[in-house]
Amino acid sequence: MTDATAKTYKVPAENLGALQERIEKLNRKVARGLKRGLEGLKPVTIEVGPLFSEKNPKPDRPDRVFAMVTLLSPEPPKANGWEFVGALTHVEGVGTVLRVVPGANVAEGELARYREASPNNCDCCHATRRRLDTFILRKVG
Repeated sequence: MTDATAKTYKVPAENLGALQERIEKLNRKVARGLKRGLEGLKPVTIEVGPLFSEKNPKPDRPDRVFAMVTLLSPEPPKANGWEFVGALTHVEGVGTVLRVVPGANVAEGELARYREASPNNCDCCHATRRRLDTFILRKVG
């Protein structure tokens, strides 16, 4: 049974295995965090619908097969009074890619200032070091 706030995505069938592997890896990290005493972390669960095909708009290409995948745990993770709302991936020669957590209550433009964030600085620890990813946390309450 799906929640009214759950998010649904159309996922190519050939990507379902990789998606499941990534979710399992994430859930192992959640389990480690819970063992370390981080409260409020919840495993990610999904519901995969039946496969269906769609006509490829290019006539020389085969039809594509998809599944509707529903994210059943859309609430962003929270730990020790902080909530995870996004991530930055710093790509050499491209810039910073901003990703918002599905289900996060983020106002339009709230995270825009992070698009220009340097991978060399952290607002929390102020340590200068090269980062591939930076996580955006927000104080709860």
